[in-house]
Amino acid sequence: MKELIENFSEQIIEAISIAKKQNLRTKSEGISNIVFIGMGGSGIGSRIVAQLVEQEIKVPISFIQNYKIPAWIDKNTLVIATSYSGNTEETLCAIEKCILKGSRIIGICSGGRLLDMCNQNQFDVVIVPPGYPPRAALAYSVVLQLYVLKILGLISEKCIMQINNCSEFLSENQEEIKAKAKEVVEVINGTTPVIYAEDPYESVAIRGKQQFNENSKYLCRYHVLPEMNHNELLGWASADSSHSAIFLYNSDMNDNNFQRFELTRKIIEEKTNKIISIYAKGENQMEQTFYLINILDWSSYYLGVERGVDVMEIEKIDYLKSKLAHIN
Repeated sequence: MKELIENFSEQIIEAISIAKKQNLRTKSEGISNIVFIGMGGSGIGSRIVAQLVEQEIKVPISFIQNYKIPAWIDKNTLVIATSYSGNTEETLCAIEKCILKGSRIIGICSGGRLLDMCNQNQFDVVIVPPGYPPRAALAYSVVLQLYVLKILGLISEKCIMQINNCSEFLSENQEEIKAKAKEVVEVINGTTPVIYAEDPYESVAIRGKQQFNENSKYLCRYHVLPEMNHNELLGWASADSSHSAIFLYNSDMNDNNFQRFELTRKIIEEKTNKIISIYAKGENQMEQTFYLINILDWSSYYLGVERGVDVMEIEKIDYLKSKLAHIN
């Protein structure tokens, strides 16, 4: 996993190279909404993309992370289905239902049944390099989905230009990122952490939680502000020093939310001193998003090493999948 995190910048470059070669047959005229389908490490890329484009894209975006699909999906729905292995059963089941609705479907995978399904139905499919754990293929997912939206004319060139700069940006800041990640581990190790982010960066907090779960084999929660101030804030009344908090700050934060972050931190400090703030670096939301993600990726790796766990192992997930396959 260490090598995979270190190669994140290079993966961005490779993903851009793959994206530039795509020629989509999917028609863009008349698209009324977008549905992203994907689970786990494959699905989080869609949520990151959605937040990066939400101030620009003119059609609503929804997510499916289940076997069922909403009744409103129809022939004018663009479905972007991401399954790194191509064999994620929830994703495949949902796609089959979208096919019956006549939706416009684009697959992103390294092979498997999703590739076969797309080829059989003459859907567009973008093939990514195989051999990665899905959680370590994030750059492929984000970059390719951004390019799909750009090719279809749903977003402008702005996001593409920004993603093109991210690789160099992350490389330049790698030592600083690793140092901050080690600070995070010093604070949260031995506690139950919660990651707090401003709402436009919720996908970053979700990704961080997932990485601590998978890489560190560690329970972690997340929430967003301002919503957290209307409920979870009171839950800290039952907390103590066995809990910790990670605050993710971004430079384009709403002024009121910045004050909420500061006041929330003071309230939590009454219960625990295990608190750390991470201030995003970067000139735009794209760079700040990847900066924060990279810090949390490294944090999850360092915490796993500190705890002596196998960072790559996903035995319980594989066990669950095998049992479900037997049932089906």
